[in-house]
Amino acid sequence: MKAVAPWVRTRLRAAPGPTAATGLLVLVTAFLATAFPRAMDTYEGEGLRREIRTAEADARTVGLTVGTPTEGTPAERVEGLSAERLAQRYRTVLQGMPQPLRPDREQSSYGARTVKPHPALDDWIPRLDGGATVFTASAQADLARNAKLRSGRLPAPTQTGPAARSVEAVVTSATAKILKIEAGSTVHLERKGNGAPLAVRVTGVVEPLRPDSGYWAYEPVLRAPVQLRTSGVPPLPYWHGALLLPPQAAPALLGLGPDSEAYWRIGTDPGGLTAGDRSALRSAVASVESGPALSALRDTVDPELAAQSGLDGVLIRYDDALKAIGPVVAVAAFGAATVMAVVLLMAGGLAAARRHSELTLLRSRGGSLTGIAGRLLAEVAVPALPAAAAGAALAWLLVPEGRALPALLAAGAVALTGCAALPLR
Repeated sequence: MKAVAPWVRTRLRAAPGPTAATGLLVLVTAFLATAFPRAMDTYEGEGLRREIRTAEADARTVGLTVGTPTEGTPAERVEGLSAERLAQRYRTVLQGMPQPLRPDREQSSYGARTVKPHPALDDWIPRLDGGATVFTASAQADLARNAKLRSGRLPAPTQTGPAARSVEAVVTSATAKILKIEAGSTVHLERKGNGAPLAVRVTGVVEPLRPDSGYWAYEPVLRAPVQLRTSGVPPLPYWHGALLLPPQAAPALLGLGPDSEAYWRIGTDPGGLTAGDRSALRSAVASVESGPALSALRDTVDPELAAQSGLDGVLIRYDDALKAIGPVVAVAAFGAATVMAVVLLMAGGLAAARRHSELTLLRSRGGSLTGIAGRLLAEVAVPALPAAAAGAALAWLLVPEGRALPALLAAGAVALTGCAALPLR
């Protein structure tokens, strides 16, 4: 080792220009080689986040439902739809989402609703050719935080049960305009079977805040009426609207019939997702839909809990997009790697040509190929290795997202090529 150090120190002092040029070349090449895979991971990660963020509400949401039990005491059925019980289960569901499936509370909602809409018995409500207008009664939590009051007042948070003859509700401005409903109107909903209709007193009209958020967009009828069609020939249109009840009135839905359900709609937060999370995210979605996560939630929420999500479709579309551009990226990566290798090898070849007479003299005086190559390797490694490390660190700093291993392998390949180019020549 003592014989190598004087050689290296002497050579570096004798030729500082070529030494600095070698270090600069390796630094730039290592930076590009390290930044490329991390930039690709950044691009793929941003694409994944954008794909989820711009998907339809039902596609970016995990929906969990529990139907109204047909067995059990009336008190137990009422307790299952109570506002406190729904909120407690909501917190349990949020905690039960497996990583990296992170809930977005701003895009999440929960409550209770009638699965099948109920006809309105009032003649003053507009009708289309298909028959009476039908309504979904929805007791979704956090209405005040997601809507602005336009007229009237919000419904009173009064506890009601299945035997209630009347409840309070609000409608959106679009529902009020199309179906001619205003604050003070009363809509009578038909009950399944015999019994007096449920009188729904409309206390106000609200304007949805962030209409494209999961709170409103998952079930579009909540924000505006839609036209359904009869099953006959020809199919005829009829209106389908929504009445927004307070969560405390959810047990009153039991009085409309046996088709009500509790639900928890958990929006996905794509903010922390990276390209490397694709496989884990796909596994997490499968686990919630029909795997261990769903089993755990059934143990803590309800044995009859059902789950569905459109996230698997979003991931399939994203994978198809990656497959489409994969060959182009592969060609670009191969071309860039080839250019970098050629540049480093040519630099080593030029250095060897410039020092041909010197190396020939060493060989004529008995220097072995192994000994000369070792000294040349040490001479090049002194500027090349720190330069490669500096280039990799700079790329790491400027491109913070991405997998570590491909970037480190690329930087190592640059350092190895830069050090070996001159000795090999």
